Amino acid sequence: MWTIRTPVGEACHNKSMKKYLSRAAILGMVCAPVFTSALTQSELMDQINTLLVQISSLQGELPSGASGSRVTLPAIDTTGECPVFTRTLKRGMSGKDVKVLQDFLAEDLTIYPEASVSGYFGGLTEAAVQRWQAQYTTVTEGSPETTGFGIVGPRTAALMAQQCAGDISASKVGGFIKITPISGNAPLGVRVEATINTPRSCGSALYTLSWGDGSAPVSIPLPGKTCRELMQNFTHTYQFGGTYTVMLASEGHATSGTVVVQGPSSGNFNMNPNSAAVTTLDSLQTSATSGRSPLSVTFSGTINGSASCGGGFYTIVFGDGQSQQMQYPASCNAQTFSTTHVYQNAGTYNAVLYRGGPGSTVAGTAQILVSQGSASTNTGTGSVSTNSTTNAVVSPDLGVTPNVGGNRLAVQVQFTVPSVCTAFDVDWGDGSAHTGRPQGSCSAGVVQETVVHTYATGGVRTITVKRGPLLDQVSVTTISL
Repeated sequence: MWTIRTPVGEACHNKSMKKYLSRAAILGMVCAPVFTSALTQSELMDQINTLLVQISSLQGELPSGASGSRVTLPAIDTTGECPVFTRTLKRGMSGKDVKVLQDFLAEDLTIYPEASVSGYFGGLTEAAVQRWQAQYTTVTEGSPETTGFGIVGPRTAALMAQQCAGDISASKVGGFIKITPISGNAPLGVRVEATINTPRSCGSALYTLSWGDGSAPVSIPLPGKTCRELMQNFTHTYQFGGTYTVMLASEGHATSGTVVVQGPSSGNFNMNPNSAAVTTLDSLQTSATSGRSPLSVTFSGTINGSASCGGGFYTIVFGDGQSQQMQYPASCNAQTFSTTHVYQNAGTYNAVLYRGGPGSTVAGTAQILVSQGSASTNTGTGSVSTNSTTNAVVSPDLGVTPNVGGNRLAVQVQFTVPSVCTAFDVDWGDGSAHTGRPQGSCSAGVVQETVVHTYATGGVRTITVKRGPLLDQVSVTTISL
């Protein structure tokens, strides 16, 4: 009995096929009903595979020399609205799952501008997968063989399903810590290696590292679109005996470790390196607090006042764009220091001594008022007047220079940020547009930012500077023009 097999006939109603199958011979071969005598399912699938290869060749996606290759049609789970692939898809494959993949990619013409839904995974499909991976995953380069760039493997398939469900940008948190050493005699310096974003989430999150001794926790921000693990090192000193829990936490996730310190207990956790009772042992003094430019100032004082045995460094930020780092050895003793700095220009400068890098714990501050020097430093039209001595600066870590270029309404502000990608926002206090940049993602050393603004009129202005990934480090300066 002769029967009509319908799969091929149904395929001829596909718009893509109608577009490309224009030759009479091909139309007669493909679109005519297939009469067969009791074909088995396997034989019918072989015929369909052969036709798919011929169709793909006409569409320009089939690699040369592959016209006789066998194409399999595995099952795909279509029980939900979003595709779930049951195998790794790559160039050269055919099947319903490839067609579903192409349908998914074609929803965004910036990803798959050709929007060809053929069921064959060719060069156009591979390029579309690579565009999708570059936008939503950590794979942005390489080849299918080396990095999986252009292959729909388990991770890419999972992220596609996640995007289809509408939550690819949702933040998922996770991490772990490594503590070295985990025991010893007080005072005990420990190093914590914190790894965050182990789920490789592309959303933003905020992690917190706490020491378990009452000291201030460390905030570890995760910028959005990071999509990879991040590892950072932190150090801490336990001054007294006890058992302490170090914890890394974010939202509902937490991981912890225990540090056992031998020695007398303090009776409470207020006597730690970050407490007020200990930080007063650090000090910063200056040889002068005012004078004419160029003004030479000697800074001196004490570092490692908490007598940490692990060694470390302090940083003096002079307030004019310059800074100096000072190391102290692992000797368990406080150290004295002395360094000289020259201020070349008039202005109000706020020197800050940090325990660590800029933005860490403040160990001491000093304000230096520098007025205009001799006539030789004037601009070409005569003396330059400045009222910098009337500036009332209320922030300890901003450098403010009025009278920039001889213009009494031009003001320069300098401040430090951890990297060239750190966000900042400067509100000039006169209703004008703010100066700043959004948070980026990079690793770099501490940099000095210098921004200049010219006011329309004189008066008292309050300048507000916000820094950090969350713009949560706020500094304020009031200046009279």
